Amino acid sequence: MTPVVLGVIVGVVIYASWYSGETYVVNTHTYLMVAIVDQKGNTRYVIPDKAIGIPGGYIATTQYLSDGVNGNYPLWTSPSLCGNVTGTGDLCLIRIVSKVQRSYTLGDFFKVWGVPLGPAETFSPSFITNSTFSWTMCTSNSGSPYVPNDDWGSHVLVSTEVVLLAYSPTTLGCA
Repeated sequence: MTPVVLGVIVGVVIYASWYSGETYVVNTHTYLMVAIVDQKGNTRYVIPDKAIGIPGGYIATTQYLSDGVNGNYPLWTSPSLCGNVTGTGDLCLIRIVSKVQRSYTLGDFFKVWGVPLGPAETFSPSFITNSTFSWTMCTSNSGSPYVPNDDWGSHVLVSTEVVLLAYSPTTLGCA
């Protein structure tokens, strides 16, 4: 058997084991960046410690599970899809793959993750808005400057958009 034939056979076997035959009507992605900034301006980025929306990872709700493909929730990510994925910072690529046409929101993603989302508290009570720190939500499309956004949980995720959530001294904004 020639190496080319062997390569084709191996490729077909790998494709067949990956492809489930399920069809989808939504197949896109968006990006999420979560930054915690201290009083000195030092930033640390929140990266999930395990997959979100994938079996074996965080699946805190099954509300839209039947919309997903291959057993995944229609909104999902994993630590391997987070980090310097675009060359611009510590982002998480959120895959949106669904068998139904639906406008999925940032709130839907946080619900499957199982953590709170909002201007008063995001992630845990350790990060609540107070007189020193606050949460800011900003969005950017197609490389445009970040602009403030107050939609939080109702924000519809848009293809290739970057959503920035920053917990920082109250003097910082989206700039």
